[in-house]
Amino acid sequence: MRQRVLLVAVMGLLAAAVAAPAPASAESFLDLYVGAAFPSDSDVTRANTTGKTSWKTSVAAGGRLGYYFEGIPWLGLALDTSWFRAEEDLDLPLKIDVVPISVLVMARLPLLTSARYPRGQVQPYVGIGPSFVYTNAEQPLNVLGQSGEVTEDSFDVGFDVRGGVTWMFTPTIGVFGEYGFLYVKPEYDASGVNLRTEIEMNVHRVVGGITFRF
Repeated sequence: MRQRVLLVAVMGLLAAAVAAPAPASAESFLDLYVGAAFPSDSDVTRANTTGKTSWKTSVAAGGRLGYYFEGIPWLGLALDTSWFRAEEDLDLPLKIDVVPISVLVMARLPLLTSARYPRGQVQPYVGIGPSFVYTNAEQPLNVLGQSGEVTEDSFDVGFDVRGGVTWMFTPTIGVFGEYGFLYVKPEYDASGVNLRTEIEMNVHRVVGGITFRF
């Protein structure tokens, strides 16, 4: 299962490299980040029964590849992929590995501009766009009076928004801190088992990372 999740994440990064070629005059960037994901309490429907569930805090990590246009240096495009695990705060939890692949429109504000930093040494930014979310869920069967678990995959369309601040300590290398929000509603229908599951997920993420400009 984890091999499949890793494969999806790697495919996402490769897709970013292939699908988002920068124009020759653009400022390209590669961001790598790590932090924490905080899924909000959410409605979970199992076998036609809906209830609230709480989720544990998870490690979150990912990468983003994109570019800012030379003629419009405050506007850019990016493809972002990341991973975190949503796990119920229960003794027999539902566990979901989440891999969002997001297409983001980026906008930044150049601050502290100079000859060395023509695009700003400090750059507040936002990103917004759709997210194509792969999830892999391990569901305990205790809800049906059975033992063991069932594993199911789902691909769903969600919504991703980011906001952060970058500080460039050289013209090509910088660091950043970022808040992100992801919404997605995965559905699972375990074959051979009467366990249809729907989850409405609202996930807050706080990360920090390093950016490379070229």
